[in-house]
Amino acid sequence: RIPGTKVILRPGDLVAIPFWSLHRDSRYWSEPEMFHPDRFMPENKDKIIGFTHMPFGMGPRSCIAMRFALMEAKVALAKLLLRAELHLRSNHEQLKLELSISITRPTEVKLVITPLTTSTSV
Repeated sequence: RIPGTKVILRPGDLVAIPFWSLHRDSRYWSEPEMFHPDRFMPENKDKIIGFTHMPFGMGPRSCIAMRFALMEAKVALAKLLLRAELHLRSNHEQLKLELSISITRPTEVKLVITPLTTSTSV
């Protein structure tokens, strides 16, 4: 039995954690729909309530490719920023994400990518 509920879990039951909802819960995050990367700066780590941010899961069943995925994203972003400038179009709108059992991507991002003329080979 889950404490404080009438729910009983039996061996073999499947439990799904709604990460999307957890990551956007106003009980844990101020302005949960806003992008505030400063939340994850080292000086703010102690303000994050345990087990409320799990983009790759946690514990022994966390994603084994987490470090690789994070490094790959950093390298790709660095290469892009070395070669181009990124700007939102003047007519951009707030991104709307759909509630789903999995992560979804926005269908239309109005982004202008301008190649740098003095780009170096990377």
